[in-house]
Amino acid sequence: MEGRLGGQANVPGAAGTWKDLTGNVNLLAANLTTQVRAIAEVATAVTKGDLTRSIQVVARGEVAELKDNLNTMIDNLRLTTDQNTEQDWLKTNLARFTNMLQGQRDLATVGRMLLSELAPLVESQNGGDLSGRYRSPHPQASSCSGRLPMAAPKDTPNGWLSAKA
Repeated sequence: MEGRLGGQANVPGAAGTWKDLTGNVNLLAANLTTQVRAIAEVATAVTKGDLTRSIQVVARGEVAELKDNLNTMIDNLRLTTDQNTEQDWLKTNLARFTNMLQGQRDLATVGRMLLSELAPLVESQNGGDLSGRYRSPHPQASSCSGRLPMAAPKDTPNGWLSAKA
């Protein structure tokens, strides 16, 4: 039974104080087993890439401190992963747009190309119509405005582009 949690003390014939002590030891062992197993379950999920989990077991003292620190670590890891995903998305799409627009001189063509490429990135089905609202001193810019996508990007976990669009 060495190294395995969940064991219980059994003292045949124990009575009075010894019976109470045995019961308290068993309760302590059961609580500790529950807490350690909950922590291990979430830690295993995180090692497999599941950053949606957190440790929800009731704990006190050093076990509570361990639980809180692990939950904070998971939150920080999730945030860092989301930020990296957003940066990768931005770098990839900026490079794609840069390559696509190289050598283009006509503003209307550039506008149409940008809007046609941007709409699928943000999964636009119902965009905001800019005609009538956008007044440019350049007639070419007004003629290519068309529809501006307003939805969140499909490949970004937090939809950060929609807040800046």
